[in-house]
Amino acid sequence: MFACSNMFACRKHCELDKDPKRLLPILQGILEQIMSHQSAKQFLEISQWNRAKHSIDLNSMSERMAAGYYTSSRLFIADLKRLVHNCKNQFSKHSEQVKNVTTLEKFFNSKLKEANVWIDINA
Repeated sequence: MFACSNMFACRKHCELDKDPKRLLPILQGILEQIMSHQSAKQFLEISQWNRAKHSIDLNSMSERMAAGYYTSSRLFIADLKRLVHNCKNQFSKHSEQVKNVTTLEKFFNSKLKEANVWIDINA
């Protein structure tokens, strides 16, 4: 079950999910901002640390974006959360990697909310 943070955002996000021509440029802009963030460098490509069964990195997300994979904000947010989850599961909570991914997570959550595409995929 997916839930929105508030009813206004939910209506707007649901409208965007129904219109990929409007949604994709918004998600692309958010992804570009995430990729250029100072905490994103180590998450641009899958590296030795990322041994997760379902690994993901920001360049792979960019490739998915170009291929039209992200047909809804849910898919995009799920990949972002998977990147965070993989990192937090592989490093101690006080490591530089977890510090960076936590900073990046806060950044992308704020960008998703600003664009009214935030949904809580854990709800």
